[in-house]
Amino acid sequence: MLVSRPCESFRFAQLILIFAFSQLCSSLPAFAQTGATDTVDGRLLGGTITVAVRNSEGGPLTTPALVRLYSADGLSLGEVSVVSGGLATFRNIRPGSSYRVEVDASGYVNGFGQGFLPMAGPLDIQIYLRAQPKSDAAVLQDSETPLLAPKAKKELDAGREALRQKDFVKAQNHLEKAEQMAPSHPEVLYLLGSLYAQKNDLPQAEELLVKATQIDPQHAPAQAALGIVLSNEHKCRAALSPLGKALELDSKSWEARWALARCDYSLRNFQPALEQSKQALFDSKGLAPDISLVVAASLAALGEYEQSAATLRGYLQQHSDRPGATRAKRWLERLEQAGKIKAN
Repeated sequence: MLVSRPCESFRFAQLILIFAFSQLCSSLPAFAQTGATDTVDGRLLGGTITVAVRNSEGGPLTTPALVRLYSADGLSLGEVSVVSGGLATFRNIRPGSSYRVEVDASGYVNGFGQGFLPMAGPLDIQIYLRAQPKSDAAVLQDSETPLLAPKAKKELDAGREALRQKDFVKAQNHLEKAEQMAPSHPEVLYLLGSLYAQKNDLPQAEELLVKATQIDPQHAPAQAALGIVLSNEHKCRAALSPLGKALELDSKSWEARWALARCDYSLRNFQPALEQSKQALFDSKGLAPDISLVVAASLAALGEYEQSAATLRGYLQQHSDRPGATRAKRWLERLEQAGKIKAN
């Protein structure tokens, strides 16, 4: 029979994020500093390009999409992952030039648009996507997922349990035996990838998780784990696709959404980073208070200094014993020293 996939899949993506916070701290740009060449009073210079992605009927797109921005000569300027609502915003774009936009959404033909960003005022681009024509080809059901023999399933279950207990030596022993008997089973590859991620062997984890998602693109925990590993390797652009797919399959995966927020922030897509981190914080139901730090950083990057400070103070009030408290205090001090907020 097929190996059952519990809704949590033991939430190994959550375990991966135990060390993801340290990666966040090292990857976030300098917080509330002054003197940068592209800012004035902490606010970004340049124009804004807003892309509204709509379906063929004119309604906002409700499926995940990737919006890419290019200069007139084809130079890639960035991309934004749109999970819902169909709205992507690019800030700090040089005005007085033409730009081209490409939208890639599952189930739709790629959409294109272009426009000229004036010296004053934003550029709004609307793109209408056309659904891909239906194919008459037969759809393969999950009989395509490899079956596990009883011995392989026994090793898989033992490895899963050892991994849940953080007995990595035992888990590796069982899971490698399962892989020898079923080298192309996505659940085996996913658990092995999760094991290597927890051991901080990210290249090996990436290789295994890529195989798992190629064999079974509908494996939500594997997509989330792959996106998280890529983000921890500072491969944020590559992480956007598996994270978007993970959220398409499981919109309540706050672990994937948290990683997506971190990637958006790293790519200077501050408004999406704020929206994603707020939603991840809500969906986590208190299990990951450190998401507040991404919220605070995104608010500061958008010039919402008082709101950022309030978020940091709330975090310190409730979680002063967490490792992130030191960073939150330092960020508050920087905001005060830069004159962005009133001294508390």
